[in-house]
Amino acid sequence: MKKVVVVFTMLLLVGFPTSSFAQKEYSFSPQAANVVGTNKANTRTPFTRVWTQLGGELAIARMQERYVNLAADNLKMAQLLRKIPPVVAYMNIAWGDQLLHLICTTDLSRSNPLSGRFLIVLRVAEGSLGLTPVGTIVGLSDFRMFKENGVDVMTADLRFTPGIFPDVLPTSLTITDQLVPDVWRTPSSPGTVIAEHTFTSIRPPDGSPPIVYTVREEIPIN
Repeated sequence: MKKVVVVFTMLLLVGFPTSSFAQKEYSFSPQAANVVGTNKANTRTPFTRVWTQLGGELAIARMQERYVNLAADNLKMAQLLRKIPPVVAYMNIAWGDQLLHLICTTDLSRSNPLSGRFLIVLRVAEGSLGLTPVGTIVGLSDFRMFKENGVDVMTADLRFTPGIFPDVLPTSLTITDQLVPDVWRTPSSPGTVIAEHTFTSIRPPDGSPPIVYTVREEIPIN
């Protein structure tokens, strides 16, 4: 018995290997870039967003966006919503050998244009490559337009369908989102468009809380 106690005491003093007990650290730091087609004030403009991740990062589960000083052109928006279906954007998502072409449409039955609130449906289109069938809903976005202290604000809360992406990305991932041209306009006077993106990861495989990461960009308008 004394020998067993001595051995146990020595193990406590030396310490157990920590690698098997240490919690794995998961990486998650998506990047965002906004490309506004003009830097002139009060001008209709094409508008593209690009988001990227590195291989080994956790997948994105939720993406919240907030744009200050960028607004929809009301006439063009009204014309767009009369089309069937009302397409607002085209998105491509690429990772590994997967390429998803998405068409983003407004579900008018679950939108309220008068209050500036829209539900956007992201659906896989023809020409996509990989395992996700055409017609699959990749995500839903709660999109809102309003004024805050007299300044135009747009927000979007996009939640991706669980299982669309691998929990841990095997390769880099790129999302390109091209909004329908001429529906958006720059501020009526020179200023700055502020874009803020807050990404939330899936819950890590070890059950720890999701990781939240925010990227902010300022776009000068002359």
